[in-house]
Amino acid sequence: MGGVLAIIARATDARAHDFRRGAIHVGHPWARPADVGAFGETYMALVNRGAGSDRLVGAAADIAMATRIVGEQADAIDLAPGRPVALRPGGRHIRLERLTRRLVVGDRFDLMLHFARAASFIVEVVVEELPGH
Repeated sequence: MGGVLAIIARATDARAHDFRRGAIHVGHPWARPADVGAFGETYMALVNRGAGSDRLVGAAADIAMATRIVGEQADAIDLAPGRPVALRPGGRHIRLERLTRRLVVGDRFDLMLHFARAASFIVEVVVEELPGH
């Protein structure tokens, strides 16, 4: 990561399925079911509660050969202070390319999120047909 050693930490709130590291909050990360070798898509809400801007610049998951940010600005997602950003079906999302295992409803997997300023951290993604189901 550009010569910078990322501090990796995991913080969870099991009741809300939300994650937080410093100023970055991630709400309910989820993915739809998908087959081995196919593309998967991961969605969530992102909020930067800090004073300065940040960007989601990448992601990684052991269950995919590669990941990619897809949407309006394909290489990163800007996170202005206090302005929630939704990754949702039909819009911006994180694509999981060439899945190495099948994703079925109820599965969970780890997704590492990389930011321009904030430390990288892991969120747990739940596989669902629709969020909350």
